[in-house]
Amino acid sequence: MLGLEAAFCWIPWTITWVLSWLPKRGRLGVHQGGVKIKGNEVTVLEPGTYWWNVRWSEVLDAHVRTQTVDLCDQLLTTADGKRVRAGGILVFNISNIETWLVDNVDSDNALLAACARVIRDYVVQSNFDDLQTPSSRLRRDDNLTKTAQAELGARFGVRIHYLGLGSFATTRAIDLYHAGDMPAPQSSSGEEE
Repeated sequence: MLGLEAAFCWIPWTITWVLSWLPKRGRLGVHQGGVKIKGNEVTVLEPGTYWWNVRWSEVLDAHVRTQTVDLCDQLLTTADGKRVRAGGILVFNISNIETWLVDNVDSDNALLAACARVIRDYVVQSNFDDLQTPSSRLRRDDNLTKTAQAELGARFGVRIHYLGLGSFATTRAIDLYHAGDMPAPQSSSGEEE
C-alpha cells in the first residue's frame, strides 16, 4: 500500500502547478485602492474586478477610508525637566495608493513611528505648563497636525486630518530601553538617585 501512495504523490503537486498558470480574479471594493506590479511596471487599480497571474505580477491593496489610530505612550522629558507620559491620536486617509503601497515598506508601522517622532520632538522642546494648559490645547494640536502634514503627507501618500496628544500625564517611571530623552534623576548633591 505504501508503494501506491508514493507512486501517486506527484498528482497534487502537478495540479497545483498547472493551476498556478491560470489567471486569478480579484475584486476591489469602493473604499479600497490597489496596485498591480508586473516587473518594473506599476498599474493603479480602480475599484471593481481585475485579473492577474501570480507568476508574472503581484497585486497589493489597502483600505483608503479615513482611519483613526491611537499612538502608544512614550516616556519623555519636557524642556523644563518634567517627566511625562505622552500618547497621540492620528486621523488620516490614503490619498496616493501607489506611494503608500509601492514606495514605502510596512507603511502602517512606518507612519505611526514617524508621527510618534513628531510628538516626541514637540514635547521635549516644550515646557510642561505650555503643554498642560487648556488654552494651548488647540494651538498645540494644530502645530502637531501641520508639522505632520508637511513632513509626512507626501512621503507616505496620506492626507493627515489630525495629529494631537491623546494622553499626557506626569510620571515617575523610567524607560530603560529609550534612546536618552529621559535623563536619570539628579539629587540636590548632583549624584544620581
